[in-house]
Amino acid sequence: MLAGVAIAGLGLLLTACAGPVMPYGSAVRTALPEDALVMPPPGGPAIISVLEHQYSNALQQRILLVTNARTQGQNYIQTQFFGVANYSPLNGQSLAYHSVNETNLAETMRQEIPGVVMKQSPYYVQNNYGPFGYAFGYGRGNDLCMYGWQQIRPGRDTRDAFGQAGTIQIRVRFCETGASEDDLLGIMYGYTINGAVEAFGWNPYGDANPPPPLLGKTGAPTYPKQVYDDRKDNLAKTSTVLPASTVRRSTPSTTRTVSTAAPVSNAQNVTIIDQPAGAVVTSAPAVSPVAAPAAAIAPASTIPAPQRQIPAATAGAPASTATSAAQAGTGSIPGPPCRLLPGSTTVTCN
Repeated sequence: MLAGVAIAGLGLLLTACAGPVMPYGSAVRTALPEDALVMPPPGGPAIISVLEHQYSNALQQRILLVTNARTQGQNYIQTQFFGVANYSPLNGQSLAYHSVNETNLAETMRQEIPGVVMKQSPYYVQNNYGPFGYAFGYGRGNDLCMYGWQQIRPGRDTRDAFGQAGTIQIRVRFCETGASEDDLLGIMYGYTINGAVEAFGWNPYGDANPPPPLLGKTGAPTYPKQVYDDRKDNLAKTSTVLPASTVRRSTPSTTRTVSTAAPVSNAQNVTIIDQPAGAVVTSAPAVSPVAAPAAAIAPASTIPAPQRQIPAATAGAPASTATSAAQAGTGSIPGPPCRLLPGSTTVTCN
């Protein structure tokens, strides 16, 4: 009896301590691709998954992209939104802010793209959100790798106690087989920020640009013009960063010989007009099948030019023979046509 009471009391105690399961990693979750805060350019690369990490002062997403490369690592776009309120009860960790500098970038590239020597671009470029930087390097095989970075925050004149606040940092790591610099750089030009922080004064973009000073004024005509060209060869208009070609391609050279000349025999080309009398034979000398062009091996004309007079040897020949003889000749000036009078052996020419 006492044992039964003890077991019942233990069951009540365990029931009182029961509660829902709370995983330790609740600050990190997997989001859907449509929940990504940064979208790749239209047409790709495709989003595989989104890893979201919640901090007490920021929200970080690593947007994993499709990878088609032999170089070690996963392609991604990483974004950090600073100025986010903490909405996770178990998360008291804050995300440290690091400004963009060459030391941090070099260390990050060694970690994210191991074994690849990255060369930073010296050119100034900017996209819809302002200036950005990038570096290129040759990966394994025929891979080309890019690491891009961008920091979006308002200017110093607007960052005060009651002014605009908020910062967005972007990092892009992308390697692809057979890609060019413009192909990879198009990701930095074409991505779109797809989120914001709902807080008063959060505006990392700064004030909107004013309209052109001559807009609406006289003496300043405006013509229709294509605003955006989505062809990838027009996205980037910068010089290449890596020497020589932007992609190492080891395509074996092939030589193909195409013969356009007609086959030529070693024998002479002989054409005979079947005529009983005054037969005409035209012959062309043999042409070498190797050195002769196509125009030189064309057969000679087998239609002789007509003559003004008929040779005497054919005056008494039959009508068919006389007519053939009248057409046979080698004169270069064509004469009037000749005909045989009916009932007569005389040939007259008009």
